[in-house]
Amino acid sequence: MTSAHTSIHFDQYKALLKTLFPAISGLVAFDCAGKQVWQDDARRVDGEQISALLPAFLGVDTDSQTHTLLNGDSGQLVKLRDPHGAPVLLLCLCSSQGDKAALPVLARQPAFVQLSSM
Repeated sequence: MTSAHTSIHFDQYKALLKTLFPAISGLVAFDCAGKQVWQDDARRVDGEQISALLPAFLGVDTDSQTHTLLNGDSGQLVKLRDPHGAPVLLLCLCSSQGDKAALPVLARQPAFVQLSSM
């Protein structure tokens, strides 16, 4: 993977996502090899815990999975793909335990898809 992710302002991306989906309480980004490239200041989730889930997630043909994290939060793993369909970034979007129903499958939400393509 190139260093294209270094030009992404993840904090601004999280702020936009939180405006659209208020249940989001944390964001962690990984490159397509599973290396953590960014985590928000809230640090609601252990990046190593998420890293352990990534190999299996990369091995399936789905763009999102939801897991219950050790701290009780819900973590939604999402693949961001390039125009050719290859995963280029992996996101973990966190929401508190009480917000599970309020966090839709983001990979299918039109606003999320639009932001991700930018």
